Amino acid sequence: MVYRLLLAAALLCCAPLMPVQAKTWHVAETDNFRIYSGGSVKQLKKLAQNLEDFDMLLRVITGLQAEPPPDKFSIYLVRRQADLVRYTTGSKSIAGYYAARPTGSAAFSLRSRKTSGDTSKIWALTSQQVLFHEYAHHFMLRYFPYAYPAWYVEGFAEYVSTAQFKDKETVLGDFSIGRAYPLLHEEWLPMETLLSPLRPQLSRDETYMFYSQSWLLTHYLLRNTDRMAALTDYLARYSTAETLAEDFKASFGMTPKQLKRKLVRYLKGRGEKMTLTTMSFGDKRKAADITLTKLPPSAEDVLIVAKKLEMGIDAQFHAAALDDVEEIKDEHADDLLAQRTWALAHISFGDRPAGKALLAQLATIYPKDVKTRFYLAMAHYLEAFANFDDGIVDYAKLKTAKTHFAKAYQLDKSFYPTLYYYFRSAVLPYTENDKRALEEAAYLAPQVDEIRFAQADLWAERSDAEFLAAAMRIFKSLASNPHGGELAHAAAQRYAAMARTEAP
Repeated sequence: MVYRLLLAAALLCCAPLMPVQAKTWHVAETDNFRIYSGGSVKQLKKLAQNLEDFDMLLRVITGLQAEPPPDKFSIYLVRRQADLVRYTTGSKSIAGYYAARPTGSAAFSLRSRKTSGDTSKIWALTSQQVLFHEYAHHFMLRYFPYAYPAWYVEGFAEYVSTAQFKDKETVLGDFSIGRAYPLLHEEWLPMETLLSPLRPQLSRDETYMFYSQSWLLTHYLLRNTDRMAALTDYLARYSTAETLAEDFKASFGMTPKQLKRKLVRYLKGRGEKMTLTTMSFGDKRKAADITLTKLPPSAEDVLIVAKKLEMGIDAQFHAAALDDVEEIKDEHADDLLAQRTWALAHISFGDRPAGKALLAQLATIYPKDVKTRFYLAMAHYLEAFANFDDGIVDYAKLKTAKTHFAKAYQLDKSFYPTLYYYFRSAVLPYTENDKRALEEAAYLAPQVDEIRFAQADLWAERSDAEFLAAAMRIFKSLASNPHGGELAHAAAQRYAAMARTEAP
């Protein structure tokens, strides 16, 4: 056996090296989704169908009648964990994540052949569960952007993420063993912590338990019509830390401690049993209209890097990104995607004049490419604010940036970053065009907190009671972001200040 292994190794060393075959990437577009993948076309189409089925399911259970949005939900499927966590500081074991920024929104997920099936038999989350969870967040923000407690935001996404789509029926209400097991074998978070109006700071293990308890509580409430009515009443109250127990009892007729006892019994099947819903949508369920487009060979090397650069990366990864785009540019010298990605990295944190010069050249060669025009506008925009810390703004460059943003908008009116940065390039006082641009950006991208905050800020300056109330609703919703952050804190302060002003 040793001899055979040595002989095989010798033959391998002597064999001529074969060129590595680059993966062929495709993008699948449906009514609601745009999915990029370098894997199996068959699996890509299956996932596209399942995602459209999931959107239909969410519409049915929420009663939504709205048409699909112009700005589709973008998904990037990657083969390797290293690609998923590239330029990120988060957990290196994540299966996927979603980010919504002023410069773009997207979900990133590991590619997996396991896209459906009985989730209660699987310990790890499937790639489909991750995408369903993240799309549920996106769906709520787009169509129901209200203020929810953190446990319900995450609990609802967990509840629907285990949906299973079979030939003629859909199953809702299943559990994930990875969520259920900790509830049976580990210490729970205090119910007051779980029910907190704003998500508290939690350790990694506590965060896992937060998701598990949120799923169980949501499952318990949504599987019974009386409890669903009580939940609707409770969500309308917008409890504070001081009124939490009082409001909870007013809606549900029990204390948080009594609720915990009921949840434990529910989980263990003592009394009321956990149930599933099997639905048949009949004619409502249809084959998704899927458009499949083959991407250029550079996609394997460039696509994920380009999207992450577009959405912004932390300063600690700037040097690595510049090294990456240099290699990409050399490898794909005549490729638009590679060249504009190099330029994007340099206008963001490298050699800005060189990046801007290349973008100007590319804009001449590819006059209908919206990303090239948008990046060129951003180059001027960033130059305008280069000395902002010293109180200096270059208004001539800002005016040029605004012109390029307007041109980019004409190329693709569903690409919301052009509208938002057109507004950000405005000089006070705002014109009606400036205000309309921001409102259109907020319509296209309600999932982007910064855009909604800017809209609320603008409306808060108006004397009209209807606009003031709308601004308060946005601030209230942003303050309830389960992930917290500076913007959530700022929104909470603005809401509290406006509430004091409104109080008699």
